[in-house]
Amino acid sequence: MTHRYAAAALLASLAWLTPTAADAQDTNYWTAKYGTRAILLGGAVIGAPVDLSATFYNPGGIALGLEQDFFLTSKTFQFANIEVKNVAGEGLDFTSQQVGIIPSFVGGFLPRKWLGAENKLAYSLLQRFDSRFEVTTRTITSLDSIPGLGVGVDFFGEAAADSRRTETWGGVSWARKYGERLGLGATMYGAYRYERGRTQVLAEALTAADTGAVIVDINAFRYWNFRFVWKIGAMYTLDNFSFGLALTTPGLDLFGSGSAGLNQFVLAPDIPTDTVANRFVAVEREGSSTYKSPVSIGAGMAYEFSRTRVFGSAEWYNNVGPYDILDLEAFVGQTTGDTIQVTLVQELKSVVAWALGVQHKLSDKVSGYLSFAFDPATAPDSPGSRDATSVGNWDIHTITAGATFPAGSSELTLGLGFGWGNGTAEQLADFGNISGGDILPTAVQTPIDYTSLRFTIGFSI
Repeated sequence: MTHRYAAAALLASLAWLTPTAADAQDTNYWTAKYGTRAILLGGAVIGAPVDLSATFYNPGGIALGLEQDFFLTSKTFQFANIEVKNVAGEGLDFTSQQVGIIPSFVGGFLPRKWLGAENKLAYSLLQRFDSRFEVTTRTITSLDSIPGLGVGVDFFGEAAADSRRTETWGGVSWARKYGERLGLGATMYGAYRYERGRTQVLAEALTAADTGAVIVDINAFRYWNFRFVWKIGAMYTLDNFSFGLALTTPGLDLFGSGSAGLNQFVLAPDIPTDTVANRFVAVEREGSSTYKSPVSIGAGMAYEFSRTRVFGSAEWYNNVGPYDILDLEAFVGQTTGDTIQVTLVQELKSVVAWALGVQHKLSDKVSGYLSFAFDPATAPDSPGSRDATSVGNWDIHTITAGATFPAGSSELTLGLGFGWGNGTAEQLADFGNISGGDILPTAVQTPIDYTSLRFTIGFSI
């Protein structure tokens, strides 16, 4: 690499230093659990009606013995730590620590007289995704020289990211019992999604001879979307055994809108124009939004012996995309003359999530729970195909333990969960090689470590 081209690579690679939102909920379908007992069982309840979370997991179970849960709500408090190692060079790690309340659930029964005594109606409101992520990184250093730029260099580089993502589902469920053992049901959800993201890069280099370069690279987007999703389920029970099947339809996109923009500014007056061209490109476009969620099929069972009940469930999710979330017009760069298409692409692969759980009756009114859940990453494995909203791939394993016991006229639930996982991401930069001018690695994979600690409290009446 010549000195001139090395300086060009330095400036161009700074545009890749912006971290993206490290959200383990949007690319892991089973991270959020719903209901009180269902949370303690790791979501392994597709084959058994344990509480009103059946409106989400398997509506067929609503018809089978949930009279006691007239109203149910729960909250889960989480501390999560996500570390991307060597993201900006050897020993330069990127860490995100998130503390807050993860997606919650509220549900209850509606009056039977609306559709007749043989039918059951219920409602539920849940947060499918809810995350916020912010990070700012800075590097201030002095270097003897940067090839192609000069000697005695003062260097400053900043990368800032902000991300907010929410998705709320609200719906009404219908279920009916056929004979003594079969329950069929369906839930119609309206799903509202909002997401925004902003990345910003500022880079400055000044030599002892008062020559230097500046680069600004800002990308931002926001959109909202509304769609319908249906859950259809069947559940069959025997004396000590039950099993169920549940289908989630693809989202029926209705309407939405959003905008995206970019601002790129490069000023390198002391570097020959045959290697780096000074440029200014700024655009913001508005248009309609489309959001696609996958079809999924789940199956589960539960078996009871003595004072113990064992649960197991698995769910297959189809792949999604790639597709453009926003429909935006192309733009011609002010100084480059290039046609620029601002895009926000989603692509998710097909995965199978599963969980195992155990309930043991400690007394007539007190039960203990223990579960394990595996939640695979949905971002594509190919680095060139990765979803634009994900930082990488990591699977999540979660162990949860807890108990339910009476508290006055209601049932109180307390639970504690620990999650962990690992995977890979693409290295964003190599700051250890600034002085060499070549700080943009090519398809270098770096490891990700994920841990979380959760405390759940809920009650049903």
